[in-house]
Amino acid sequence: MRFVVLLGLFLCAAVSARADYVSCSTAQVTRLQKALLNARNAVSEATIAIAPDNSVYERWFGQWNSGRAADVHRSLAAIKRTLDDTVLTVHCMTAGAGSCQGGVYAYVERHEPFNIYMCRLSFQMPQLSGDKREAGDSATGTLAGTLVHELSHFAVVANTDDHAYTQNACMQMARQSPQLAVRNADSYQYFVENAFLKMQ
Repeated sequence: MRFVVLLGLFLCAAVSARADYVSCSTAQVTRLQKALLNARNAVSEATIAIAPDNSVYERWFGQWNSGRAADVHRSLAAIKRTLDDTVLTVHCMTAGAGSCQGGVYAYVERHEPFNIYMCRLSFQMPQLSGDKREAGDSATGTLAGTLVHELSHFAVVANTDDHAYTQNACMQMARQSPQLAVRNADSYQYFVENAFLKMQ
């Protein structure tokens, strides 16, 4: 029993050590630590959904194509390595600071890894959880999904762009322009969230 408790404490410490937090409150740090763990677990599980005839894969990346699927796999593997091996620097931004204007939840500078700027709006997002009542069907996604989205943008990770936002626009892009979907940050966010929730 004592070993299990100590192991649990060690694992929690390992999770929190993966990020330095700048200008974040205790409550924000707690939410971000949970979201980072959820993001790591969800990316691991979503990798399994990269398969022919998988409806979740097709919803976000279009009709099966082995070349595009390999691209998705490489991108998710790079996101997972970053979550496993990199100390991120997470900045909690005040309202209107930096690029936190309008409906912006978070942002990064593509060539400045591994700084992630979390806008106040992001802390209103639900956590990604096996409890669908908590994760809900939020049209804007979850806090963990937002972290996946932002990590995918870094040039040294997956170098994604923002070709489309929102679930409806991303699903339409998957049907009409799957070559853009595999390079679209929101597509990775929704794929990871959707695949994780479906597996629960």
